[in-house]
Amino acid sequence: METETPPDAEAVSKTPKILMIAGAVCGLAVIGVFAAGLIYYTQSGSACEARAFITSPEPGETIIKAAEIEIETENAGCVSRVIFLIDGVEFAKATEKPYTATLDPKQFPDLSDGFEHNLQIVLEDEDGNKIVQPNTVALAFETREIIKPTPTPEIVKVDDKPLPKTAAGKVSLLDVQKMSERLVKQFGGNFSYKVSNPQFLAEVQKKTAEYAQEGYYERAAPFRDVINVAYVQEQNLDAPLGFILAMSRSKFVSAKQGNDEGLWRLTNEFVTTNAYNGSCGAETLSDKSQNCAAKASALYMKAIVYGVFDGDLIYSAAAFGKSPQDAGVWKATLPADRSDFWNVVKTSPEREQIARFFAAGIVAENPQKFGLKKDKPLSELYRVTM
Repeated sequence: METETPPDAEAVSKTPKILMIAGAVCGLAVIGVFAAGLIYYTQSGSACEARAFITSPEPGETIIKAAEIEIETENAGCVSRVIFLIDGVEFAKATEKPYTATLDPKQFPDLSDGFEHNLQIVLEDEDGNKIVQPNTVALAFETREIIKPTPTPEIVKVDDKPLPKTAAGKVSLLDVQKMSERLVKQFGGNFSYKVSNPQFLAEVQKKTAEYAQEGYYERAAPFRDVINVAYVQEQNLDAPLGFILAMSRSKFVSAKQGNDEGLWRLTNEFVTTNAYNGSCGAETLSDKSQNCAAKASALYMKAIVYGVFDGDLIYSAAAFGKSPQDAGVWKATLPADRSDFWNVVKTSPEREQIARFFAAGIVAENPQKFGLKKDKPLSELYRVTM
């Protein structure tokens, strides 16, 4: 016996198809609205089909002095003027070909923050309709005057005799990046650092000239055991830390400089106030053995590295000279993700110490690259303890 399908069931069976058709229609409508909005955004009702591209400066450049913006245009007969923007804010306009403008970093002191900022152009037709150009160029800004390194770096004296000067040679930013990447791999703690920031690399490159002076290995060798014992055996710190810090702060010249003493340039007042010289006995920070200086600086760095920065050596090096309390206050101003340290650290003193730490480290680990034929990699003095 045949069973008839109830009318209501048949209606139900058709419902999904109706819903699918309705959904498709709605979807097309949404796409149409989005497309219309996109066309309106880029054309703003203009019949002008002009396009423009920024050809100079190039993406990733750091603007350190006034530079001319150059563009190429297509179908520009309907263009009445070109508007130039940084991060969406207009700063210049041009009404005549070739539609150029000047980009002067002194106009944008707030943008010298280590971050990249977008340069963009907008075309305007004769009716005032704006045609936003989608391509942007990411740039960094530096408002300080950059002085090109010279082959005659700062001269440090040992026993009133100047250290020999050495030309640092031509070390590219890519070389600096690769050497910096190898340097951070010496550090423990599984921290991930971004060392590709062009501004950071330029600062490190500039400072290498100060450390490319022959004889650092010979000066460091007598302190090998003292530093390894104080930093590695007694305070359980990463082996490279004590050596690279000493290189960055004194180039292994222990002679007193003003109130700063020893290889790590600490003051007696600082180590006494914080009781870092408790195991020095009658020795001082300036003693020839540098035993007291090594013990005091290692105890201090342990408080910073483990007590404040949870094993992070880069930020510990940046905070060198601060008390643990002050370092903790500074750390509280930093974000949780600190891998891109050059964009995270905004203050000049801390940036200076980071750049010097890397410059000293890569020169001391790659002496031949910097023309130091008589020196050896600094890691030979602590490799056995790594």
